[in-house]
Amino acid sequence: GAGAGAGAAYDVGFGQQYAVLLHRTAIVWVAAPGQALTTYSIVTLVALFCSALVYDEAWSQSKAEMLLFWGFTVFLGCATPAAVYVPMERPFITREWRNGTYAAGAYWAARVTVALASACVAALLTTFIVMSVHGMNAGRPATAAPYALGLHFYAATIVHFAKCTTIGLAFGCAFDKHLGPSLVTAFHVF
Repeated sequence: GAGAGAGAAYDVGFGQQYAVLLHRTAIVWVAAPGQALTTYSIVTLVALFCSALVYDEAWSQSKAEMLLFWGFTVFLGCATPAAVYVPMERPFITREWRNGTYAAGAYWAARVTVALASACVAALLTTFIVMSVHGMNAGRPATAAPYALGLHFYAATIVHFAKCTTIGLAFGCAFDKHLGPSLVTAFHVF
């Protein structure tokens, strides 16, 4: 229907809008070189770098500091692409919303779904690298369940990546493509 944004009656339901927008968002995520490629490259390189620096080292303050460095660096790698691309998509989303083509909620539900799926893939890459270098049960008692550390690390990494990407989406919604990434960095530092 011809709508004017909020409260507009749509020709198709939320579920169908979500499905179409999910498909479109996933294609854009993969095709745009600054999104998936950038995120996965940064995540992979940081995991390799950090793992190599503390390879075969006992748990120590330097290993803990490297984990902190990894968390900070990955934050920027996940949050910045979202903070850059969301403002670039805003004119198109606004036009579609004003024309009554799609509800804003369907767009954001699709965008967050792709971000969470991406977080799962990035976490899997990171877990594979870190656990391959350091061993699945490194530093755990012999009675520990096999792969327990890997599963815990994977779960924690998914949560961290999802948080980072969601913060990037929020900054991308609120600010333009130049200010958003700068504020992501400032938010991260302070």
